[in-house]
Amino acid sequence: AERGAQGTEIERARRYGDYAEAIAGFRQALALWGENQKARSGERTARMAYARAALASGDVALAQAQVPERTDGDAEFQA
Repeated sequence: AERGAQGTEIERARRYGDYAEAIAGFRQALALWGENQKARSGERTARMAYARAALASGDVALAQAQVPERTDGDAEFQA
């Protein structure tokens, strides 16, 4: 049973790493071209997926960290 739990932890860490890497890539694209709407949308989508995965794993603080402070007019983040 312990081996299965360890495998789950490793998979979760890998998944979280993938989300963080995707977000970093989108942020880099925005740093290079601030008007890149595809990068802005991609970052938002990646953050929402990351937050959902974190919530599913019970990582509430990590999920909250993915939601921007200002969500005015962004219905996706108000759900």
